[in-house]
Amino acid sequence: MANFPVAVGDTVTLPFSVFDIDGITPLTGLVDGDFTKLLVHENTVSANTVTVAEVSGAAGTYTVSFTADQNGAWYVQLATPDEQVFGGYVQAGVNASLAYPAVVGRATMCS
Repeated sequence: MANFPVAVGDTVTLPFSVFDIDGITPLTGLVDGDFTKLLVHENTVSANTVTVAEVSGAAGTYTVSFTADQNGAWYVQLATPDEQVFGGYVQAGVNASLAYPAVVGRATMCS
């Protein structure tokens, strides 16, 4: 898990929970390819790899990981097949004290 702030070159890993359509039952069994992913660095779409993995033994809990390879603000957004949307911000390097997790859609990514 990333500790905010992050250093340039750190792998950022943010946990989040996914629930079934009822909003209560944890949704398990999703794989990396099931998610639509977007990574933005300083208002520009990044080509860095974004990976999603289910956390073993934690029903419905997943992590999203990417490398913050430059100074500045990073935003990652994910969508599940049923259009649950999750997002999180981190600040790498300069002014890193501005980093914070974000709430988007129906879940929170926490540090």
